Amino acid sequence: MNFWKRSCNIFFMCIWFVCVLAGCKTEKAPVGRVRRGFNQIIEKFTIVQTSKGKLKIILEAESAIMDGDKGVAHAKFVKAKIYDNGKFASMLTAEVANIDMVTNDVYCAGKCVLDSANNEHLETTDLMYSAGKDLIYSNNSVKITRSGEILYGTSFRSNTKLDKITVENQKTVLKERAVVTGDKLELKRENGNIATCKGNSKIFNKDVTITADKIAYNEMKSDVYASGNVNLSSKNQKEGTFQAYGNFAQYSVVSQKGEMCEDVKVISEDEKSICTIYADKINTSKNGQTINVDACQTIEKRPTATIFSSVFDGDFIADKMMLSYDGSKEQKKINMSGNVSAHIKIKD
Repeated sequence: MNFWKRSCNIFFMCIWFVCVLAGCKTEKAPVGRVRRGFNQIIEKFTIVQTSKGKLKIILEAESAIMDGDKGVAHAKFVKAKIYDNGKFASMLTAEVANIDMVTNDVYCAGKCVLDSANNEHLETTDLMYSAGKDLIYSNNSVKITRSGEILYGTSFRSNTKLDKITVENQKTVLKERAVVTGDKLELKRENGNIATCKGNSKIFNKDVTITADKIAYNEMKSDVYASGNVNLSSKNQKEGTFQAYGNFAQYSVVSQKGEMCEDVKVISEDEKSICTIYADKINTSKNGQTINVDACQTIEKRPTATIFSSVFDGDFIADKMMLSYDGSKEQKKINMSGNVSAHIKIKD
């Protein structure tokens, strides 16, 4: 009786073991030639991971030491092809990496390079790839080279395609156009590649500087959208200082045309005079060394101006004002039209 009982138990245990093996579906397969030692050493180490039948990552290394107690592979000279929904997204290269054999997360130590399918090139150190979240990130300095720009930062976080990137303390050099800086940048390759800076945001070139709480830059159109405590300024030796303040501004880096609205204040100052214009909305343009500002009447109010000069001081109100400064001639003028009224004090 005991013999038959033991035989049945062994029989059912064998059936259970076979069923478990048949029911398991592994999605990673390290392969290579094995040498036995204190730890298992695999040469030509490879991991292939899929998700729902689609490729997720193919990782290859020259060699790897398998730490069975920790479930980690310590790999050298790593190249990992990362896929997004089965399509190639980026190639990760590192000299040293630790791979979690349970989650397939990859921690790369030292210098790391990531090249995306869209020809972006990323350089950093100590990079982490989270397989479960499809995220790549590092808390160290990063340099990202993209078409027409180079982006620098102190840390970054991105998806595997590098089309949704967040960079801390960033500086972006837009080739031959402008430089963008800010505490935090969020880049999305949607609707023309929109890069948004938040906190101490600034964009500048040789012609103009714009600062604001938030600046968005459309890479396809070279348009700048600034909001919150906006300041647009231009200064050189001939023009003196030109500044405009408002709550929202739109500016084209290419055409050097823009508009500003909501509690706008314009100040044009040189050695001879100071002119201040107040309006709800202005349009600005620059042609060579000439700056033009158009302030028009809105439903809310008419534009006003205050002028201090060596000849007179005056307060003006009109339906429309146009301020123009020609740097080549060092000549400033303001044209007023419509219903114009003024209070002027002539100096002796």
